[in-house]
Amino acid sequence: MMTVVFSLIFLVAMVGVFRPYKFLQQGKRWHYGLAAFASFIAVGLFAPEQSGDSATDAKIGVPTDKISNSIKAGVADAEALKSKWDYNTQKDEMRGSEAHFATLNSENTIKFDFPYGEQPGILTVRRDPQHGLDLIFSVPSGQILCSGFGDDYINAKFDDGPIRRFSCSGASDGSSEVSFIGSPKKFLGELKRAKRTVIEAEFYQAGRQQYIFETQNLIWEK
Repeated sequence: MMTVVFSLIFLVAMVGVFRPYKFLQQGKRWHYGLAAFASFIAVGLFAPEQSGDSATDAKIGVPTDKISNSIKAGVADAEALKSKWDYNTQKDEMRGSEAHFATLNSENTIKFDFPYGEQPGILTVRRDPQHGLDLIFSVPSGQILCSGFGDDYINAKFDDGPIRRFSCSGASDGSSEVSFIGSPKKFLGELKRAKRTVIEAEFYQAGRQQYIFETQNLIWEK
């Protein structure tokens, strides 16, 4: 209410500045000028306060809670896309089908005796139309003791869970650097939930060695 009153006084004073004798016979321009200045200050003092956040929101047209939620959603999406898995396909030209692969290298390497030297571990998820689902642990060069004829196994630890034992077997072509993990569906289910997986396998003349994999955000619906 006071704001309206002082606004009217300001308007009257401004008219008096240009026509000083309109309201008062003895009126002077500086009288009206002083009144205009004083009323202008009063309007500012009695004007209702408006928070900076509300003013900003009104200009932008988007509530701050929606902006905050959008930022959080963007961060969550970025985290979801963060993955070290490599995906590829291999086409069977004769049968017209495709095999799908998801491959991950270990975070660490292990130094073996000559002739193998420093070797990373490799974890592969494979879906082949002929052979179905396979979980494969391998090294570029080396001898993993997973023949499949004895009590061969690998140990796996998913995040902070218990140590799990999985049977393992060698490749059909006799490649010593490749091992197929038993119960692939169960192993895959654990992989899709785990951010970090440790695999322990036995190597020829090197005992049991551990490889660490950052397995988070595996996307596999095959």
